[in-house]
Amino acid sequence: MKDIDKFTQDLLEVLQDLPPESHLPYIKRRLGEIEDTEQRNTAEILISIGIEVGFKSQPNEEVIVLIHGIRTFAEWFDLIKNEIESNSNASVYFIKYGYLDVVRFWFPIWTRSHTIKHVKQQLRIIRDKHRTDDFVIVAHSFGTYIVSKILETESDIDIKRLLLCGSIIRENYRWDLLPKPPSPVLNDCGLRDNWPIVAKTLSWGYGTSGSFGLNSTHITNRYFDLNHSGFFTEDFIRKYWMPYIIDKKIEPSPLSVERPKPFWVKSLISILPIQWVILIVAFAFLGKSFF
Repeated sequence: MKDIDKFTQDLLEVLQDLPPESHLPYIKRRLGEIEDTEQRNTAEILISIGIEVGFKSQPNEEVIVLIHGIRTFAEWFDLIKNEIESNSNASVYFIKYGYLDVVRFWFPIWTRSHTIKHVKQQLRIIRDKHRTDDFVIVAHSFGTYIVSKILETESDIDIKRLLLCGSIIRENYRWDLLPKPPSPVLNDCGLRDNWPIVAKTLSWGYGTSGSFGLNSTHITNRYFDLNHSGFFTEDFIRKYWMPYIIDKKIEPSPLSVERPKPFWVKSLISILPIQWVILIVAFAFLGKSFF
C-alpha cells in the first residue's frame, strides 16, 4: 500500500520540471504503479486538484529577450543583463543576427526575410525552454521591425510585454489585428533621433515611430531628448527601463506633459517619397546607359 499523499506530492514536484507534453505520459506511468483501484482513484483526484490549484497559483517567471539593430554588436546587452540579474531572478537571452549592412537593411526583398527567420527560430528555442514563463522583449531599431513582422504571423510566440526604442515600425501599425498583441507596449522615442525618418524616406516598410511615436491606443509613447542610441546608459536603464521590465510599471518621462514640437523640416522629410525618386532616377540612368 502506497502513501498516496506523499506519492502525489512527489509526482507533482517532478511535473514542475517536465515539459507540458510529457505530463500525461508520466502521470499514466506513475498511476500504473498503484495496484489498488481505490488508491489509484484517490491519487487521480489529488493529482487533478494539485495541477488545478498548485500550478495555476505559482507565478510565472520572467524571460527577458534582447534584440539589437543594424550595424552594431549590441554592447548595450550587457548593461541590461547586469541590471536585471542584480535585481531579479529573471532569465536573460540575447538574440543576435550579425552585423547587418546598410544594403540589406535598405533592400526590401529577400534580404530581410532571412534575418526575421533567424530571430523567429531563436525565439522558439527560448520558448521551448520556458513554456510557462512570461516573455518580455526589448528591441532597438531594426529589431523593432523584426518583432513587428513576427507578431503578425506567429501566434505561438506569446510576448507579454514589449519595450521598443529607436523604433522603425510604421506609425499606423495595426496592433489590434495581431493574433496575440503584447500588453502593454512601451515605445521610447528620441526627439533627436533622425534614423527612423531616414529609414522611412529611403526605403520601404519602415516608419518614424522612434521619432514621432506610434498611433495606437495599445501603445504608451514616451519622449526623451535623446538620439538613436541615447537610451543605452546605466542611469537611463535603471530609472526608466527596469521598472517596466521587472515590475510592469511605466515611469513617466520628464517630457510627458509638454515637449517641444518637432522641427518642421523633419516632419516634411518624413512624408516625402524620396525612395521612389531615387529608384526612378536610378532606372532612368540605367536605361540611358543601356540604350
